Amino acid sequence: MYISFLRSEYNKMRNFTKQYINGEWVDSASGETIDVINPATEEVMGKIAKGNEEDEFRHSSVEERRELLDKIVKEYQNRKNDLIEAITDELGAPLSVSENVHYQMGLNHFTAARDALDSFQFEEQRGDDLVVKEAIGVAGLVTPWNFPTNQTSLKLAAAFAAGSPVVLKPSEETPFAAIILAEIFDKVGVPKGVFNLVNGDGSGVGNPLSEHPKVRMMSFTGSGPTVEEAANATTKKVVNNTGQVCTAGTRVLIPESIKEDYLTAVKEAFSKVKVGQPREEGTQVGPIISKKQFDQVQDYIDKGINEGA
Repeated sequence: MYISFLRSEYNKMRNFTKQYINGEWVDSASGETIDVINPATEEVMGKIAKGNEEDEFRHSSVEERRELLDKIVKEYQNRKNDLIEAITDELGAPLSVSENVHYQMGLNHFTAARDALDSFQFEEQRGDDLVVKEAIGVAGLVTPWNFPTNQTSLKLAAAFAAGSPVVLKPSEETPFAAIILAEIFDKVGVPKGVFNLVNGDGSGVGNPLSEHPKVRMMSFTGSGPTVEEAANATTKKVVNNTGQVCTAGTRVLIPESIKEDYLTAVKEAFSKVKVGQPREEGTQVGPIISKKQFDQVQDYIDKGINEGA
């Protein structure tokens, strides 16, 4: 299915009433649509499908996820020698350590996640309230070189058990254990789009992953960025999509010792953000979606100033 975004199409209604799931354009289970409003003109510019819970992996059953993890455990065991050899070669760990520490840690995490689903309560009644634990959504996973199966398996097993799709960036220094994991997942039938592996370095892959608006959570283990890099990442998270992101940052926790340097770096980063019309080249922040939302944003700004910002 080809969708044209050529300039000649700008004034036409865009009716995209299918969902892109598991690599295919498919009809939405609900059959309903939603009007899309152009915030610059306040006119309806098209319609999109209104998906429901049948469209999402996070609504797979606990039993389905347990069966998937059980298959992963068994195939992980089948690839034992490959994992041990890879870890020994890429990390330099003695064979005995690769087997008894690294390989075993990975197996333990997948097994523990599988077994936890036998008793974990995703819904809990607390008095008159029902507490429901749901998958957070797409998780970005960045793992270190020194424990290539331990940290990776810990993050992946938890995400699969909860029902969250993942994008994994393993260390570029010890990537082969993760590649074997990808082969394991492919063989046992992990649904398309649930597991994604992107190899590369921190600046080339890790930074874009952490800044991506559709990544709902980042799990990072490794070395931290510089003050300037952290400030730039914060700015991009806040201004991305004109700041209209439910997961946009609301606060930053930093050591007192770098507070002034960080504030200086943030001010510098924000001074370079271009606000303008959405069709103007270089515009990073466009119009707020509606007057109601604009007024709400202004109210928050006033509250911040009154509270000492």
